[in-house]
This record gives sequence, structure tokens and C-alpha cells, in this order.
Amino acid sequence: MSRRLAVLVRSLALPLAAAFLAGGAPVEGAPPAAGHAVRVLPLEGEAFEAPLLEITAESLRLEGRDAPVPLAEVRELRFAPDAAPAPLPDSERGLRVVLRGGETVRGSFVTGGAEGITIRPPGLATVRLPFDVIRRVEAEAPTRGPCDEPGRDRPPRPGADVAWTRTGDAYAGTVARAGADGVVVESDGDERVVPWADLLVLHLDEPEMARPQGLAAEVDTAGGSRWTGTVTKFSSDGLAVRTRSGLEVVVPREALVVVRWSGGRFVYASDLAFTSTFTPYYQDDLLDPAWLERWYGARADRTPGGCPLRVGGVSHRHGIAVHSASKVELPLDGGYARFEARFGIDDEALEASEGPRGDVTARVLADGREVWTSGGSVKGGEAARVVGPIDVTGVAKLVLEVGFGAEQHQMDRADWADPVLVRSK
Repeated sequence: MSRRLAVLVRSLALPLAAAFLAGGAPVEGAPPAAGHAVRVLPLEGEAFEAPLLEITAESLRLEGRDAPVPLAEVRELRFAPDAAPAPLPDSERGLRVVLRGGETVRGSFVTGGAEGITIRPPGLATVRLPFDVIRRVEAEAPTRGPCDEPGRDRPPRPGADVAWTRTGDAYAGTVARAGADGVVVESDGDERVVPWADLLVLHLDEPEMARPQGLAAEVDTAGGSRWTGTVTKFSSDGLAVRTRSGLEVVVPREALVVVRWSGGRFVYASDLAFTSTFTPYYQDDLLDPAWLERWYGARADRTPGGCPLRVGGVSHRHGIAVHSASKVELPLDGGYARFEARFGIDDEALEASEGPRGDVTARVLADGREVWTSGGSVKGGEAARVVGPIDVTGVAKLVLEVGFGAEQHQMDRADWADPVLVRSK
């Protein structure tokens, strides 16, 4: 493919950066304007609220506090309550675009060409997305729920782009351009137009970027987009983010929902390269182990079925979701001092029409030594149990085990939610 990553700098970074500066970026040395109260969830201690004055590369400045709060000590900065993104207008072509750096951009298709597409996220300015930074494009629909993953059972094809349609066809080749009529896929000199109305998911043959090293931010917007990268500016107008994929994005204050940090003093265990094993209750030689692992094996930040994590009515952005019986191995290599989490049956299990809705046991092993146990059955609908804090100083491998409870069945879906590992000093 002849895509050039340099298109990104010309088509996106400069216009958005200029728009932000024209909109009133804070002047060096000038006191920032006081903002409305935000909810701060620190690494240590209870959450609190305070007016936000400034975000720098290293800390938060809050009204009423003499000392800045280091970003490395902050888990979350919440501007507004969580809310389901509103459906895009039916008259517009709704798209959900996943970028190479893990960013998710949700909006309406505006225009396109040979270099990429332009979409309009709710509450944000239009954004041009070069094909070089796109991994997947999914069609939005009024009936689409938070657990729908059209790209999961319509996989990518190594070495080619592939467009899957609602009618069940798949067209592989190279995306030549996009326009008002749809996406054009070229293969062996022939071109085929996949109309937007028929497109279900488009995979682009672009690699995922490696996870960032060091402190990183994750910014959620009210329109359903998620930007991951570094916060570069904050003012009364909004938040500027340099994303992992190289985009410069400005999120207006009214569109901000939450900013999460990790990679400083702590990381989420779900971001580590963990390994897992799933053992079904019913052993059957006809069951394909690879299929079982795909649909029942451990998964980071979503349930094996594709839903966001939720235990006892409380949502969790980060975690490791499993199905009993499971064993998750985390490589610590002696680099961490403390582990803590929440554990419980995911609310997904409560959808069972009858019978037990999740019943498991759980324990944590540090280099083979049991350091936490559930002390019996954990059932669906219960509030999440507190795990730790557990001293893991010098531990090479941490194992999270989930076993069968007293009433074994297929709805034993459990979450290790908000699994935080604090680094050794």
C-alpha cells in the first residue's frame, strides 16, 4: 500500500493546533481562570472535589490546595457523570473508527478521498483521519448496543484490507479511496464500491502501536470518542491532547467526561502482557480449545462476550474478565510493591433467564503462595469484594485463579476489576 504517515502532519495536526491557539490558549505566566469543580480519584486516599485551575505535564493545580497534585498519583479526573453516547442522527452516516494507537473516534462521515476520511464527532470539530492511522472502521446503527463488536467474528486478513458487508460478503484488497457513495476497494486492477449503507466493518492492514512507556492519559468525551496520549494544554476552552497516533485534538470543556492516567507510579494489570488458561466444567473432545479460549478465555477491559465490565451495578473501565475455571498469570518480575483490585460476578451473568447466575471461588497466588482468597462462593448480583492491598514486593509472578463454586454452570463470568499494581520505589 502507498499510504504515507506524513499525511497526518499536513492534514490534521497544524489546523487543529492553530484552531486551539486561536481559541484562547493560556498565556505563559498568566494565572489560569478558575474552573468548575471536578472529582479527583487519587492513587492513595478517598476521592474529593475541587475547582480545577490547571493541568501541566506533571501535575494538577486545584483551588484551595497549596501544593500541586502529581499526575503520577492520580487515577481519574471526572468532569461529568458517565452517560451513554446519544445516537447519531439517522440522516448522517455514523462511523466508529479505531486508530492504531487505540483511540476511538465516533462521529458522522463528512467527506473522504484517497488519503483518508473526515468525520464530525459530536461536540468536537471535524477531524481528518488518514488511512495510515486507521485500523478499523465500523458502521454505527440505532440498534447497536455497548456489547456489539462487528469486527470480532468478521476478522481482518493479514496483508490486505477487507470490507465486510451487511449482506455477508467480504471484499479484500487495498482501500483506494472513500467518498459519498462508500469505500472503494481495489484488487488486481478491479475496483469495487462498498456503499456506506451496506458496510458493516472495514479492516485496514495497519499494525497496532506498541503500548506507551511512562505516564499516559485517556480522555473520554460525551459524544463517545476516546483519545489516548498526552495532555498538552488546558484552559477555559478545553483540553488539548497529543494522541498516540500523532493527532492533535482539542476537546471542549463541555464535551469532557473523564481523564484517566496510568503508567506513572502505577499500572493496571490488564495492560500487562498476561497469559491465561480456561478450563471448562464440561470436558468434551468435540469442543475446539481455540474456540473456547476465544469466547470464554480471559480478556482485558471487556468481558469475553464483548461487554464493558460491570459488577453489582458499578461500571469499571479497566479489568480482566474471565469465566470459571480460569488462571491468569501476571509477570511482575519483582518490579511492583502492591496489588489491589475488586472481584465479583459480572452483571452480564444476571441476564440468565433461570437458574444460578454465577457462583465462583477465587484466590490470588504470589510466586505460588496464597495471599488472598474469597473465603467461599461469590455469587451474581453481589457487590464487588475488595482484594488487598497485597504486598507483592519482589514477586516474580502473580496468579489470579477463579474456580467453580457450589453451583457450577455456564454463567460463571467474573471480573478482576480495577486491578492496580503500584511500582516499587
